[in-house]
Amino acid sequence: MNYREVLDILTTPGYVSMIEGPPGSGKTFLALKACAKRGRATYMSFAEPDHSLRQKLTYVEPGFSGEFKVVSLLSGKPDYTFGLVKESLERGEVVVIDSLDALLYGITKEEDVRPFLQILYASAKQGDGSLIMVAEDVNPNARQLGFVADALIRINVVEVLDEKVKQIIVLKDRDYEIENSVYYFSFFDKGIHRPLKITQQKAIGKARLVEPPPFVSQEAIYRSGAYILLVHDQNIPDDVIRLYREFFAADYLQKGYVVNYILGPNETEEVVLGELHGLAGDLYRNVKLVKVNPRAASYRADELYRQVMGQLIKGEKVVDQVNLLAYEEFAAKDPVEFELYVNMAIRETVEAKKVTALFGTPQLRATDTEMKYASQVRRLTILNGFLFVRSIKPMSPLYLVEIDPELGNLTYSRLS
Repeated sequence: MNYREVLDILTTPGYVSMIEGPPGSGKTFLALKACAKRGRATYMSFAEPDHSLRQKLTYVEPGFSGEFKVVSLLSGKPDYTFGLVKESLERGEVVVIDSLDALLYGITKEEDVRPFLQILYASAKQGDGSLIMVAEDVNPNARQLGFVADALIRINVVEVLDEKVKQIIVLKDRDYEIENSVYYFSFFDKGIHRPLKITQQKAIGKARLVEPPPFVSQEAIYRSGAYILLVHDQNIPDDVIRLYREFFAADYLQKGYVVNYILGPNETEEVVLGELHGLAGDLYRNVKLVKVNPRAASYRADELYRQVMGQLIKGEKVVDQVNLLAYEEFAAKDPVEFELYVNMAIRETVEAKKVTALFGTPQLRATDTEMKYASQVRRLTILNGFLFVRSIKPMSPLYLVEIDPELGNLTYSRLS
């Protein structure tokens, strides 16, 4: 069996697809994306005028130069619609009927709906085009198309980190297995996003400079304070959060910074240096790996401070990157003494005018303590195989993070 992406499903020659969802969920956005992918389309609209749909097409697919025809069907005459559908499908176009609810308006009996559906389905099978029907959950008779359609796609509005975002679910793809049943999409970057596919990499490509969202920019970091806490949910796989930390370090290396990298007990020097070499090239030599031993410091704040400070590279343009697992034993054994250490570390960050970035899960006592003092707090979570990030302090919109280690890409896409 072959696995297909959502736009491949919608543009399959001879396919009938149904996009369903509540008003305002993004059905038109998805249908226009499919029109742009095929490059030849007829959009049959019962509501939106020609100029509005063309404007939206230009927005979701900048630079579109294909054929796009809009047919207004405000009269709602089914027979007229069927003739246009057949002609357009024979020309190999994507044909969108928006919406099925409006087409079937006034038809209340189930037995009266079936002939219309049979005509539409037969028309699609006779041509090389693709038929997309949009349904808004208004007319119950429209749902019958789901039984005869080759593909059934549902758009939901869901909540991630207290922000509402658009989610696509592929419920049906006739004769094909469904690998990625869930997608998210954004009106801000016009993208439809797939789950992360991070497995053990044979090689890691050199990192490109990250185009960060506003709260990640250097200006925002220094304006809000340079003591940053990144809280990542415990369900994020270790290799994903490790790569995120390493991209964070590589980005600073490429901007001319020196990085003090405080290792956690779950990290090895060989793996971290090897992957940073792949991401940052010879700049990885500007990384100082630091090990923390609270036991050797007798769990005293001043002793541990001297131990850590004695290992750090100092000077201008320095970033300290901390895996909070390194401090968890100390924070659990003596929370008061650990809090004294945190205050010392914050004072050193401010006086040195550097950036300190801390990574930890909500379950760590070290994270709880750092939460009190961090000037910026970001939250990372993973849902349905997607990595999301949002600044909680100060508040920001929600972003989706996509990581491709082999190409050296880490990108942020605004979703809310």
